[in-house]
Amino acid sequence: MNFYFYNISGEELNKSGIYSKQFSLSQNKHNSERLQRLEKRLSGLHFSIELQKNEKIDVIKNKHNKLNEKINSLEEKLIEMHENSNKTFEKLNEKLNDIRNDVTNYKNELEEFKNDQKKKLQLLEEKAEDFINKEKEDWSRLKIKLVKDFQHKAALLKEEMGEEYGLIEEKEDSLRNITT
Repeated sequence: MNFYFYNISGEELNKSGIYSKQFSLSQNKHNSERLQRLEKRLSGLHFSIELQKNEKIDVIKNKHNKLNEKINSLEEKLIEMHENSNKTFEKLNEKLNDIRNDVTNYKNELEEFKNDQKKKLQLLEEKAEDFINKEKEDWSRLKIKLVKDFQHKAALLKEEMGEEYGLIEEKEDSLRNITT
């Protein structure tokens, strides 16, 4: 309803007789109806606003719950990843320790092999030295024997030559004696 208010003063209304109790009651009734409609509209608006607010709150709660679920899921995954990384690091440490032990064992075996080879080399050097010394002794003995044999044969030859020379001298003497 549209009300048009004219610029009419209260005295003019009193004079004209329009301003009466009846008008006042109808005006009050009209205002009361209007207020009731406004209250209904306000009540409806309030209800609509409450509904929208509750819907938004529900949406926010749902989003919040979903976020909490995601956060919890991520926390569980993070805990699982942490546990897995701990297991992985433990396995890596075990493997690293195994490798260290293998390297230490290899070094020990290599050192033992070197020591064994040194011992074998020393034994070979000693055997070679013993062999060389024995060969030197044998060669010295052989040389001494050869020298003695040579000296003995030379002495025998000298003796034979002396005997032969003596025989030749005897024959020469006998030939001289014959010729004389």
